[in-house]
Amino acid sequence: MKVHNIIAGSRRSAASYYEVKSPYDRQVIGDAPKTSASEINEAINTTSLSQFPLWKRAELLEKLADEILENKEALASILTAEIGKPVKAAIHEVEATALRFRYAASEARLLLHGEFLEGDGSPDKAGKHGIIERVPYGKVVAIIPFNYPMATTAAKIGPALAAGNAVIVKASSSAALSTLKLMEFVAKHFDGSVSAVNAHGDGAKALLISHNDVDLITFTGSTKAGIDIAQKAAGKKLILEMGGKGLAIVLEDADLELAAKEIVKGAIGFSGQRCDAIQKVVAHPKIYEELVAYIRIEMGKYKAGDPADPLTSVGPLISNKAVEHVDRLVKQALGKGAKLLMGGEHEGNIYYPTLLKDITEEMEIAHEEVFGPVITTQTFTSEENLLDIAKASNYGLDSAVFTKDLRRGLSLAKKLPDGSVTINYAPSHGIGYFPFGGHEKSGLGVEGIRRSILEMTKEKLIVF
Repeated sequence: MKVHNIIAGSRRSAASYYEVKSPYDRQVIGDAPKTSASEINEAINTTSLSQFPLWKRAELLEKLADEILENKEALASILTAEIGKPVKAAIHEVEATALRFRYAASEARLLLHGEFLEGDGSPDKAGKHGIIERVPYGKVVAIIPFNYPMATTAAKIGPALAAGNAVIVKASSSAALSTLKLMEFVAKHFDGSVSAVNAHGDGAKALLISHNDVDLITFTGSTKAGIDIAQKAAGKKLILEMGGKGLAIVLEDADLELAAKEIVKGAIGFSGQRCDAIQKVVAHPKIYEELVAYIRIEMGKYKAGDPADPLTSVGPLISNKAVEHVDRLVKQALGKGAKLLMGGEHEGNIYYPTLLKDITEEMEIAHEEVFGPVITTQTFTSEENLLDIAKASNYGLDSAVFTKDLRRGLSLAKKLPDGSVTINYAPSHGIGYFPFGGHEKSGLGVEGIRRSILEMTKEKLIVF
């Protein structure tokens, strides 16, 4: 399969391409474009705001959702081949992609109707009237990560297009086939309002961020990359979802079987390559040993291997570099006294689900984002100690609290540093029905279908 850039709605061959290989068996599966700075400049300059009225934009998004579902298996197969996403998870991502476009259409109809104001409530506006409209922000650059290349694209451009913006999508070089193939469907419906590129080289990537005609940048990716974007964005509006260090807190009254099931689901999904993944479990010492035993049993239910096998739950990490990063953190923890209960090995890019016990805050793995199928466990001595542990990483995206005492869970949730806290479930951003955003090193701004539409529009007042 060969994909191309999309410039103002039209597929365009690039000057050069590179081979895309499967992270599982390293077989060549396609060719992706190396987009130059000049091609990116053209994409930004020629992509224009939608000329369709709101009802038409919403209708197009719904038709797009239908077409995606009609091609569900084909699109899912690209995810499985390119990023090693297991079959069931790939199907789920395509379904979520369609649903995000559909929700964007529905929410736009509800939010973008304008507001009428009577001026009689103020002596200086008596006899006057006001209309507040929500107008497009302008040209939106959406920077997409490798781990959810279709669903994240929909989460960013669905609201942007619903609001009438122009969109320039930057695909991840590790998932260019997935994002650019999806954007072929989008371009058929929105024509000159969308471009999609696979920026190659520092100059091309920097231009997407610094170009004077770009009004808003929405990004999902690492904290390091997000900080770099913030420094180079020259006053543009930014929505940044960055790294995380998902924490699961298990109190002494928790349902331990439920906690273990949710923790493993939240940690192992897509091999832990998710910003909202649970990576660190901190438990009350009274139930610690029993909880760890339940987690070990639950982890044993997840099969690692070929992502094309319908029975596989844990596929490969995206690259050799990712494997080396995970393995280094695990080995360093073991060298400092952590106990290995499961895993700790890899075969090619498959890193087997790994469970570590007796982690201490002196270990690097206690603070660094792992981005792999690894669960670390440790105890806390008091609520003060627990909060110190929660704040130590300086991340603040997602955490979870497990307790049967809802009042206590709510009280603790208010004290945690994260943008989202989930009680008795694994954290999940889902389709973006609830708003979400990171604190500290985990981000800037808030996303979610409804919230993104508001963030990607500006209020305009007309007085008469």
